[in-house]
Amino acid sequence: VGHTTNNRRYADCIDLIFVENTEVRDWLKEAGEPDERICLVESGVDLVENAPVSQDAKAPEQYGIPAGTTVVGFFGRWSEEKDPIGFVEIARRVPAEAKVSFVMTGAGSLEQELRNAIAAAELSRRRFLLAGAVPDVKPYLQLCDILVLPSRLDGRPNIIMEALASGVAIVASRVGALPEMFEEGRQGHLCMPGDYDCFAKHIIALVEDQDTLMRFKKSARALAEQRLDIRTMLEKYERMLRTLAQN
Repeated sequence: VGHTTNNRRYADCIDLIFVENTEVRDWLKEAGEPDERICLVESGVDLVENAPVSQDAKAPEQYGIPAGTTVVGFFGRWSEEKDPIGFVEIARRVPAEAKVSFVMTGAGSLEQELRNAIAAAELSRRRFLLAGAVPDVKPYLQLCDILVLPSRLDGRPNIIMEALASGVAIVASRVGALPEMFEEGRQGHLCMPGDYDCFAKHIIALVEDQDTLMRFKKSARALAEQRLDIRTMLEKYERMLRTLAQN
């Protein structure tokens, strides 16, 4: 929200505005920006750095996660807009007999509230791994079969792109640019923010239908290769900046 205020304050000084998603583009157009001063460039990730790993390479046992378990992850700030407490509530609603483990990294102002919620939900260490702040989320993301993003407010988060490139299925909130980032029913599912039953229902369905989960994971990587290559992003930035400099 603060970025949009600054953008409007200095609008007369700006020749070209890069945006990552249609939501921001449409907001700028409604604010009076002409099309020729807006350039939509979808962000991307390194598809070599972010890639699927074999089941053997995951080795979940070293993290205390039983082999053969479907792993569901959350990676982000522990703050209101990301709804980390909601992730705990989703985990609580997945039946204990389901072969699922939950992994969570991050840090933030809600840490104590989050720890209290995990304790109140009586989630065991083997069922819920709270890794906290880690130097690199990639090893934890590569453990995952499903990424959950229950955000109440979001834009175009990198973790979604990294998960898709890593061949991870998505269950996320229908907010910001998230509906543009993957296809409902092909790489994952969308839920309304705060609808924890919806999130839990989709996780349970994917755990029970491993063929569909595997199809989602393969489709996630294919989508990343088609739309999320950082080289494509950089080439478009360079092309537009060169054109601007020549005018």
